[in-house]
Amino acid sequence: MRGGGVQKVIGVIISRLDSPSENKAVSSMLNVLYSAGYDVVIMESQFDPEKTNEHLSVLRKRNVEGVIVFGFTELDIDRVSQWQEKVVVIAMDTDQVSSINYDNHGLIRAVLNKLQAQGVNQLAYIGVDPKDKTTGLARLNAFQNWCDDNDQHAEYRTGELHHESATSLLMR
Repeated sequence: MRGGGVQKVIGVIISRLDSPSENKAVSSMLNVLYSAGYDVVIMESQFDPEKTNEHLSVLRKRNVEGVIVFGFTELDIDRVSQWQEKVVVIAMDTDQVSSINYDNHGLIRAVLNKLQAQGVNQLAYIGVDPKDKTTGLARLNAFQNWCDDNDQHAEYRTGELHHESATSLLMR
């Protein structure tokens, strides 16, 4: 913490410390927050709603000025929404608080259109299990919709959210 004066603190709750995409996003945020005079407390949810709620309680006790939460399927959005205008949820759509999400549909369509334009005609998808609504379901639906729109057979496999799972799916 910086010495002297009133402390301005923002809490950031990420899903996984080993997530390259979350680390890249947080790195960019840190530059902006530090330049605005904020200190940042980073916590890891491990996709656990109870742990996330505990982190929110700790941040409330520390009187942080706001919280950035990386969303996941089981996130207790009612608990998060108690922060009202002092919270932003990333990687998940919600109408209860401010949220920022990826354009999964647009990304999948753009990649598949580019591959098709390059003459790649046999396409398959390896992704996250569709029970994960924030990553798995949205991207799988986008792939299936593209296949339907382009009269392609939707060949896909889904697994867990880590590269070892994707590797094992390739071997099947």
